[in-house]
Amino acid sequence: MARQTGRYVLWTPVAFIAGIGSYFGLPIEPAWPVFAFGGFVAVLVLALRLRMHVPFVLLMIGVMAAGFVTARLRAVLVAPRVLAASTGSVEISGWIDRMEMTSPRRARYYIHLTNAKGIRPDALPDLIRISGKKPPKPLVYGDTITAKARLFSLPTPVTPGGFDFGRRLWFQSVGATGFVFGNITLTGKRPLSWSDKLIAGVQRLRQTMGVYIQAALPGQTGAIATALITGERGGIDRKTRDLLQTAGLAH
Repeated sequence: MARQTGRYVLWTPVAFIAGIGSYFGLPIEPAWPVFAFGGFVAVLVLALRLRMHVPFVLLMIGVMAAGFVTARLRAVLVAPRVLAASTGSVEISGWIDRMEMTSPRRARYYIHLTNAKGIRPDALPDLIRISGKKPPKPLVYGDTITAKARLFSLPTPVTPGGFDFGRRLWFQSVGATGFVFGNITLTGKRPLSWSDKLIAGVQRLRQTMGVYIQAALPGQTGAIATALITGERGGIDRKTRDLLQTAGLAH
């Protein structure tokens, strides 16, 4: 430990991540007093650190407690309203958050629902992710739409301990998935605030860049270039994604 003197700060992110990991590793959701105690420990250690020398182990415990509490706060802030059960064909209406191309003819839509026939308003997910045909013209943030779709509750891991796609969607505030029957109908434009207009402008720029990139670099080469430049990963197919994961480059 003496040789690590002056290097303790390098262990801070490790302890913080360990605190986050400990939260997600729990089989059940802890009661609020646990988080209150964790927050108290983190604040107490920080206060002591500002006034006196704190032993390394105690400092790392405080940082772990901070990571544990931060993970819970993040979960609370993004928590979506989740669809309780899958539906049949339903008429939905809402407005576009974003659109991602998954193939030359298919797209993935993130939609803020305003209505879904047969679903009570208090049970309606705010944000859903559905797949469907590529529209004649790209849909952008704020476009209001209607469609006939089938909705599903969030998926669970295919195998015990397998990757939890549902949890990833949950942390994106997505409350349901599904697919569209036929085409999505554009009905208008939602009134946009100045911040909404900024978001819409950035999305249009990303979509335009993606179109030009894939026109110059067709296939998976263009899909990877688009993902690197614009962050749009929808065009990367499963085979390429698996190869990137095997090589440790999927991030």
